[in-house]
Amino acid sequence: MGRGRVQLKRIENKINRQVTFSKRRNGLFKKAHEISVLCDAEVALIVFSHKGKLFEYATDSCMEKILERHERYAYAERQLTGGNDSGSQENWTIEYTRLKAKIELLQRNHRYTYVTALYGRRFGYVEPERASKSGATEKVMQEQNSMLAKKIKEKEKAAAAAAQAQAQHVTWEHPNLGGANTSFLLPHSLPTLNMGGNYGEEAAEGGRNDLDLTLEPLYSCHLGYELGRQPANTKLSSNKTVRRIRVRGGNVKWRALRLDTGNYSWGSEAVTRKTRILDVVYNASNNELVRTQTLVKSAIVQVDAAPFKQWYLQHYGVDIGRKKKTATSAKKEGEEVEAVTEEVKKSKHVLRKLEKRQENRTLDPHIEEQFGGGRLLACISSRPGQCGRADGYILEGKELEFYMKKLQRKKGKGAA
Repeated sequence: MGRGRVQLKRIENKINRQVTFSKRRNGLFKKAHEISVLCDAEVALIVFSHKGKLFEYATDSCMEKILERHERYAYAERQLTGGNDSGSQENWTIEYTRLKAKIELLQRNHRYTYVTALYGRRFGYVEPERASKSGATEKVMQEQNSMLAKKIKEKEKAAAAAAQAQAQHVTWEHPNLGGANTSFLLPHSLPTLNMGGNYGEEAAEGGRNDLDLTLEPLYSCHLGYELGRQPANTKLSSNKTVRRIRVRGGNVKWRALRLDTGNYSWGSEAVTRKTRILDVVYNASNNELVRTQTLVKSAIVQVDAAPFKQWYLQHYGVDIGRKKKTATSAKKEGEEVEAVTEEVKKSKHVLRKLEKRQENRTLDPHIEEQFGGGRLLACISSRPGQCGRADGYILEGKELEFYMKKLQRKKGKGAA
C-alpha cells in the first residue's frame, strides 16, 4: 500500500509550524540551487515568514539583476498587450510607476550594502530608521575616535618637547657629555641655574599624568559580599523546573538546575541503563554538598537497581537480590513462579543460551548485597552543571570497598 496524500492545511501548533517552515524552507532553497546549477538558470527566491522575517536566495547573489530583468520583462509584456489602444497618459503612468519602483529598489540596495559593510555580515532587509540610527552612531564614534587621537598626539608632542628642553638644560650644565646619550638622566631632577624652576619637568610629568587618565583601568571592583559567594550547583530533585534558590555566602538568589535521572554503566557486564538517582551519600570535598543533595562530578550517589536487575534476569535468567525466606513462603513463591513460567515459555535455543552464559557468570558479593536493598552505589563522572546530565558508573571491586569503608566510618561517627 502506498502512502496516502497528506492534506494541506495550516498547522495550529506554533512550534510544529516553525519547525516545518524551517525544514521546508531549507528544502526549497536546496531545490532552487540544484535547478540553477543543473539547468544553468537564473533563480531568485524570496520568502517571508509569518513573523515578517526575510529569507532570500539568488543565483550567484545577483538578486538585484534578476529583479530588474523581471521588471523589464513585465513592462515589455504590458506594452505588447496594451498595443496602441492606451493613450499617452496611461503610458506615462506606467513609466512613472516603473521608475518609482526602480528608485525604491536602488535605495533599499544602498541601505543593504551599507549595513553589510558596517557589520561584516548579511542582515537582510533593514528598516530606514534603523539604518539611519546606525549611520549616525557610526559617525559619532568616528568623530570621538578622531578627537581622542588628536588629544593623544598633542600630549605626546608636549611630553616630547618637555623632554627635549630638559635634555638641552642638561647639555648646557654638562658640556663635556657632548653627543653622548643622556636618556638615562631624564628621570632624575638635576640642580640648574634656571630662574624659572623645573618647568620642563612639571610639564612632562603633567603630560604623562593627563595621558594616563585617558586609559581605562584593567581591573574591576568587587563588593565584599561577592567574594565569598558559592555557586548554585545542580540539585537532586524530581521538580525539573528551573527556579531561583538561596545560596551560601550572599543574599542574592541564583538559578539552579535540578536532575533526578542519569545514564549509568555497569563496567564488568558492559551494560548501560537509564535509572533514577535516589540519594547523595558521599562527597570527598565538602559534606555540605551531601546535606544539600548537590550533584557534582565524583560525588557518590545511590541509584535505583531495578533496570539492572531486569537486564540481569533477561540476560542470565537469574533473579538476583531475592531475600531468603522460610519453607512455607518459599513453597508459595515457587508455585507463583511456576504459574508465571507457564505463561512465559522459553524455547530450547534460549535456554541453551542462558545456560552457556551462566557458566562464566561472576557477581561481586557486595553488589549482590546491594541488589537486595534495591540501591546501587555509583559515581558521577560527568559535570552536571556544565552539560546538564548526571551520568556515571556503578562502583565495583577495590573502589567499591574503599567507599563502603568510608560510609561505614561516617555512620560510626554519626552514631557516636
